[in-house]
Amino acid sequence: MSSLLESGKATIGVAASAPWGPDIRSTVLFESRYACLYDPASIGHTGALTLDEYLALPHVMISADGTRGIVDDVLEADGLSRRRVASTAHFAMVPLLLRQVAGVATMPRHAAEVFAGHADLEVCDPPIAMPTFSLAALWHRTSGSDPRTVWMVRTLGELARTVTARGRSHSPTELPAALAPAELSPADITSGGTSS
Repeated sequence: MSSLLESGKATIGVAASAPWGPDIRSTVLFESRYACLYDPASIGHTGALTLDEYLALPHVMISADGTRGIVDDVLEADGLSRRRVASTAHFAMVPLLLRQVAGVATMPRHAAEVFAGHADLEVCDPPIAMPTFSLAALWHRTSGSDPRTVWMVRTLGELARTVTARGRSHSPTELPAALAPAELSPADITSGGTSS
């Protein structure tokens, strides 16, 4: 994401927290945590998963490079491992993969809840201590005073507050049809953001 913003190929990005370059500004949209997503009909189980059940199930991994994910880091720190049978870089593929694999995916809770509501899947807390993370809007420092950037960052913030205020994520059709931009100066977002 950082390279897209620095090159000007993107004006605004949304990504999980990470160290960004010194010219990248950000503002946290919301905090999230991880959850397990599975097809109860496929695995013959409902409710929370024990650690033994979790480790025994095949895992669908969400990873940009398909080799490793944060779950592997957490498990490895405890001397444990999982059996990964499928990997995708795209969250939207997870429900389809879980229909083919009687397994589990560990993913951001806000996404898992959307999929559970639309695909008859179940969400539970992972039986391992996963970290929380922030989802942030990002922009290059040179575009911070552009009214379009200011408006979009503000709109993303309003959308995030609407979604998180409801206690869970919803499909876009359930969100307000239009979010009117509020008066916001460029200083409101650039001074409130963080840079890494």
